[in-house]
Amino acid sequence: NIIWNTMIHEPWLRLEFWDSRLADEHAEDVLKEKDEKKRKDIFEDLEADGKWKNRGAERVGFMLTYMIPMCITLFLFAIMCAGIMALQVLALVLFLIAPFVFIAALIPRFGQQTLINWAGLVASTIVSKIVFVLLLALMLKAISVIQGMSEYNWFGLMILQAIVAFAIFYYRQKIA
Repeated sequence: NIIWNTMIHEPWLRLEFWDSRLADEHAEDVLKEKDEKKRKDIFEDLEADGKWKNRGAERVGFMLTYMIPMCITLFLFAIMCAGIMALQVLALVLFLIAPFVFIAALIPRFGQQTLINWAGLVASTIVSKIVFVLLLALMLKAISVIQGMSEYNWFGLMILQAIVAFAIFYYRQKIA
């Protein structure tokens, strides 16, 4: 829900309504309506009342400006998720070789160290995965809190989101 809200819903609100008050009042009506003609009628009524204006050319510039910090944030999400998946695959491989490690553990003087090394690798993989998940959760929560400050400058908030996501990613070893 946080990713959908950050990457899709909020940019759509900004692009479609330009005004958070207007978006709060009419976004649900537009989203509930399945018929495209009726959605257009909602915007035509708003335009007739002088509350909304079709800003075609401005929207393109807005999208390009909005896309830069959003791509940075999305890239950092993707890196964190890829790290979690890589650690999950590594844990799976380690558990698949467990029978061989247990058989090797039967060899005197050699096997005990193999078992200890394998157990340490399994433990470190699982702990690393947990840390990555917690860092991703922290990143998502921080972005959610920043997104909640919608009455402030939208571009400053997007830059702040990207900076917070980058800072959490960059300082992940110090945080963990």
